Amino acid sequence: MIQAYKNFWKQAFNYKGVSTRKEYWLVALVNALIGLVLGILIGIAVGMNEVNISLGIAVLSLFYCLAVLVPSLPLGVRRLRDAGFHWAFMFFYFVPYIGPLVLTVLYCMPTKYKE
Repeated sequence: MIQAYKNFWKQAFNYKGVSTRKEYWLVALVNALIGLVLGILIGIAVGMNEVNISLGIAVLSLFYCLAVLVPSLPLGVRRLRDAGFHWAFMFFYFVPYIGPLVLTVLYCMPTKYKE
């Protein structure tokens, strides 16, 4: 899991090649866990009426989301390529509600090209 997350950051600008289902979903899991922890920390700070702390954690969460966005795009492109789809399917993100659902299904497809 740690190696997959390291590769996620090392290949932040690599749109070539492929990413396996395991690699993609391990990164998604780590990002979800980090988001969960940040959300819990915001909830605790808000519950304690600590405005400055909750604002600080919210800003940290915003920076984290923006930082993760950059390497997530190439990861998605590589995952689509591994499943045998064209990179342009990434534009489904702009279709409200159904687009991300379609991409999730495509990300779950098995590897088409064996090395």
